[in-house]
Amino acid sequence: MRLEQPLLHRRWLLMGKSVTLLLIIDWLEGEGRHEVEQRFQLHPDAAVSGTVNEKLYPAVKIDYPANALSMQICWAACGQDSQPEHPQIELVPSWVSEIYGSKQESVSLVAKLVTGENSGIAAVVLPQDLRLPADGEEWRLEQLDLNRTEQTVTLTLICGSHRLDVKANGEQVYWNMRDL
Repeated sequence: MRLEQPLLHRRWLLMGKSVTLLLIIDWLEGEGRHEVEQRFQLHPDAAVSGTVNEKLYPAVKIDYPANALSMQICWAACGQDSQPEHPQIELVPSWVSEIYGSKQESVSLVAKLVTGENSGIAAVVLPQDLRLPADGEEWRLEQLDLNRTEQTVTLTLICGSHRLDVKANGEQVYWNMRDL
């Protein structure tokens, strides 16, 4: 199926090593209005515990109690005439197939955006280890900005007295970890 108004899609994936994170950026170049979705298929044991940090960026927290793991996924978007300014997050019914021919009910997280012309949508996945002490600090998103003209991403994370600044373009990634 061809789009009536062609669209070029580029995906960037950035994984952190010293700070565990996954950054997924989808850049779209073309003309006209388009509906954009980022989908995250969740395991049937996943428990989505609502939105967090919603004043700055739409985000959800996902818990995997059996594995003592959790993650937070935050989104940001940019583009000409993006409606709304931030992606809308929905849970939709889905299924997984661990063995060919079988289906198990699950859900998918869907970040939706209607945009025109050149645009971008980014998701930051921040895993958390629930086995840490209750007073253990977690990384939290402070800033996530996309520049559609220059196709750059700026990310800032804070954890206790540490700050990580990341800036990425199509050629290089700059990491700067410092104490506050």
